[in-house]
Amino acid sequence: MNILLVDDDADCLEELACILAPAGHQYEQFTVPEKALECYGQKQYDMVITDMKMPRLSGIDVLKKVLSINPKAVVVIITGFAEIETAIAALNSRAYALLEKPVAKEHLIEILEKAEAELFEQKKAAVEHSQLVKEHKYLKEVCQTLVNLYRVEYRDL
Repeated sequence: MNILLVDDDADCLEELACILAPAGHQYEQFTVPEKALECYGQKQYDMVITDMKMPRLSGIDVLKKVLSINPKAVVVIITGFAEIETAIAALNSRAYALLEKPVAKEHLIEILEKAEAELFEQKKAAVEHSQLVKEHKYLKEVCQTLVNLYRVEYRDL
């Protein structure tokens, strides 16, 4: 997966990188949320992992901006302040998951695998839909050709 990491704490970004790299995931790290959002608008990412509490923009702000660019985006919020209000705000804003810092490697890998499987199924469904649309168009053309042939053949009867 291609993942965008956003956290004002560079040490936290390195901890996430130590989990992601061995699992074969690609990632880009940003300590400034505005720069991360600018990059998100220019590149294709499968997931965004963002800290909740940062100067200038919160994780909820990042989530909302990412979703405004891509309504199907997968955004995971991490926080060192696990409060019920934080969890409710994150999930009500359509966060894919909320994780506590320090992030447990097993839990993050589990979320990545789940998201990756869902993305695979979405892509597979999109390909199948595209094929069905092509087949429908072809069948419609064949049907129209048959109708036209029928009209020509039986016009004089």
